[in-house]
Amino acid sequence: MRNPCLSRIWTPLALAAAVALAAGPAAHAADAHAPFGLYPDCIAPAIPIEVHSWFGEPAEAHPRHMHMAACLPNARDMDGRLVSVSGREPFSVRVTSFNNPGVITSARWSWESDIKEKVPVDLQCQSGPMELRECHWWVDMTLDPALSDSSGLHELRLTPNIPKNDLGNRQFATLNYQIYLKNGKAENSYRSRPDPIGRSWYTGFDYANVSVNYMDFFRGEADLTKTMPTVSGVVPLRIRHQRGTRSLRSQLWQDVNFHRTPEFWKEAVVGVPNSEGGVLLYSRPGLFDGTYQWDTRGLANGVHVLYFETVDTGPTGFHAGALKLFFRVQNGSQAAPPAPLPDHSHPAPAPVPVPVPRPAPPAPDPLLQALGDVQTISREALDRQQDPAAALRRILERARTALGL
Repeated sequence: MRNPCLSRIWTPLALAAAVALAAGPAAHAADAHAPFGLYPDCIAPAIPIEVHSWFGEPAEAHPRHMHMAACLPNARDMDGRLVSVSGREPFSVRVTSFNNPGVITSARWSWESDIKEKVPVDLQCQSGPMELRECHWWVDMTLDPALSDSSGLHELRLTPNIPKNDLGNRQFATLNYQIYLKNGKAENSYRSRPDPIGRSWYTGFDYANVSVNYMDFFRGEADLTKTMPTVSGVVPLRIRHQRGTRSLRSQLWQDVNFHRTPEFWKEAVVGVPNSEGGVLLYSRPGLFDGTYQWDTRGLANGVHVLYFETVDTGPTGFHAGALKLFFRVQNGSQAAPPAPLPDHSHPAPAPVPVPVPRPAPPAPDPLLQALGDVQTISREALDRQQDPAAALRRILERARTALGL
């Protein structure tokens, strides 16, 4: 019988662990099976990253979620000077299931598409749909740079797998860390940037992916003791929503928790926060590939979460993949924002002066803002094949609010 409570899946560990992290600062106390820390409490220079996979049927109020999260030392430059790995090291991943009757049968890691360790598991959180149960498990593995054919920047892919869910379909997520290996072999980097990538796959939908220039916001040697970047003012996020096969939408959420507010994913209006402070920052048709200017000036100082999501909708429902990243916002008396790390695969651009923060723009006309919200509600109802009556109720409610009725 499966126990849907927090548990740990143990695997054999290396007899000797030797990792070379070009990180400078002193060592930290850590779980013997997780010297990089346990997500989200990572030990620098390891950083916390999480990938989410969603699937929901057309009339389903609460989609099936599957997550994987870890603390690992993602590369912070293109030559391994700041953070690199040279020896075997144990690490732990956190697997999460929410409202998902599917049985997770394995968790694995690979260098690129070459699977190096596959841990059989038998993880199930609930027996049927719509129970809204949340479960977490820890799975232990061993990172081994020697199992790559070359040194350089390589992609560590972490994957939990549901081979057949309650609908008879396969669902899996893949969390991609970019790790610089120094294993004594010839250098042959797999990627040209150290950006993390979140991927999700569901039967009949192909992949739904997203990548972000997260590592650009760490300030080189000055931030080697940090597990997340400190940002201020207007932050230029370089985002690539990718893949998908049908009606596609690119979305960015701030400070959301869809397990605590499971209806918010279908009710959200761009720019309007929910009761817990979560807000949809953008929702754009197609695959957005460009720079989004994230304005942090109205946020409280402290840790904030961005949730980058690629949504693919078809006749059988919708499939989404998302990447969850942490930022520490510090406005006010903070010095100039961190300079982005150079991309050594291209000529370095000329220095760009740091812009002086400008006053916040005047508040938009509330009636014009309401019209924009009505357009967003209508478009999303059509794209996601939502109930027209429910969409009309939301439109009427928004109109009443704007008119003060």
